Amino acid sequence: MKSAMLAMALVLASCASPETEELACKAVSDGSTTILPSKAGVRYFPESLGRPSYLCGAKCQPVIDEIENEWYPRFWDAAAEPSLYAVSQQPMGKRDFVLRFTWLRAFHHPVLVRITRTTGRTHLIAAELSGQGGYEAGEVQKRIDRELSAAEGAALANILSRSPVFDQPSAVCDFGLDGAQWIFERADHTGYRFTNRWSPESGPSRDLGMTLLKMTGWTFDEIY
Repeated sequence: MKSAMLAMALVLASCASPETEELACKAVSDGSTTILPSKAGVRYFPESLGRPSYLCGAKCQPVIDEIENEWYPRFWDAAAEPSLYAVSQQPMGKRDFVLRFTWLRAFHHPVLVRITRTTGRTHLIAAELSGQGGYEAGEVQKRIDRELSAAEGAALANILSRSPVFDQPSAVCDFGLDGAQWIFERADHTGYRFTNRWSPESGPSRDLGMTLLKMTGWTFDEIY
């Protein structure tokens, strides 16, 4: 019976759509990740991200596994970043949103860029931590906190309206060693969205990440 279920999963996976992968994962029925609060007691992820939802080979994976559930939040805790999942549970205007890009390079300083749009104004907060993305977070060693000009806000809104980052699956089978996690979150009136890619060399995640990094005005020796 189990082999038959696995075969069904692989057939469904060949269709390569998120919906069929979810059906395949239900057939395989692998275990889920228990989403726990961070060490600071902040719940950054909804429980749904801990459920197996995409296939990597013949194994169903959750968007957030046990390692990631501990790994990513420690950088947000160190930077005193809010939970965008919690933000998404509050009433928001149809044009308002909070967007966060978390860039975790294995051997370089972690960088977080958060954009908040509310009541027609757009604000940027970015932090660079003293640690390394693949290890400990360290402390905030550089921070920028400024309101974007009307022109900057309009340009960013135009980019976001055309970016398919959040139309993609939240996670795909693209992880590796010694690279970087490019993590995007968004909270708006529709809820919370999350997407994670490993060292994208091109495509929507690379384009949006580079746009947000440029808005900080900082320079980086290694981009991967």
